[in-house]
Amino acid sequence: MAETNYRAETLAPTVAVTREEGKLSTALRPRRFRLSKVRLMQIVSIVVLLGLWKIISTQTSSLTLPGPVPVFVALVRLLFSWEFWHSLLISVQSLALGYAVSVVIGLIAGVAVGLISRKMGVIFDAYLIIGLSVPIAGLIPVVVMVFGIGLAARVMVVVLFAVFQIAINVVTGVREADRSLVEMAHSFGASYLRVFWRIILPDAVPSIMAGMRLGLGRGIVGMVTSELILLSVGVGRMVVKFSSSFQTAKLLAYLILIVSFGVVMMAGVQWLERRLTRWYK
Repeated sequence: MAETNYRAETLAPTVAVTREEGKLSTALRPRRFRLSKVRLMQIVSIVVLLGLWKIISTQTSSLTLPGPVPVFVALVRLLFSWEFWHSLLISVQSLALGYAVSVVIGLIAGVAVGLISRKMGVIFDAYLIIGLSVPIAGLIPVVVMVFGIGLAARVMVVVLFAVFQIAINVVTGVREADRSLVEMAHSFGASYLRVFWRIILPDAVPSIMAGMRLGLGRGIVGMVTSELILLSVGVGRMVVKFSSSFQTAKLLAYLILIVSFGVVMMAGVQWLERRLTRWYK
């Protein structure tokens, strides 16, 4: 009887590990299937889009809508041309500076508005919503009168496009922190700084990162808008050049490259979000 009990105790960990491995493999199978299915759907959608593009382009003039092949050839040529990288570098200067300023102002303003009482916060919420709703392109003449037509003006346009989106998301994240945990921490004598660092900020990380993603998208729009309306440099100059000379294939290729640049920037913010949300979880 003792020998039987000893064998059972010896085999129990092995059986437990085998069961856990079986559960783990079973849990991973549906996820892998879903990922492969999503990939397949993405590939099919791209093929369908290219097919529709090819069919429509055969029914129109090449000046109006060139086919995928001429656009792809123009894209490769642009990708290996100094003109594209030089124009992108000029535009990235205003985007990087404007986005950095927007993140700093948005974080500070969002945290400040989110931490004050809701009755007082209603006043500031109205200003944030107004700033998000105002057509920023209409304010560009005012920006020109204040900052001129140089780099400072282009940076300011990017800030106006991005900062309100970031601030609103930060306010939302701070206000959605678990109030029961906050009150419990205060009751145990925790300082306001410690409560903010340990409870409020981790809860607000997902909303903050979502605001940074949306703000980056609006900042890219602001970058292109400022160069189209304010001063023809960088990306805006290339867009005006290709459109005015009816080089539609190069224009579409250039826009595809700019969109790809935005996607890469978004992916970078999402990577940062995944790193920070590990702390949140």
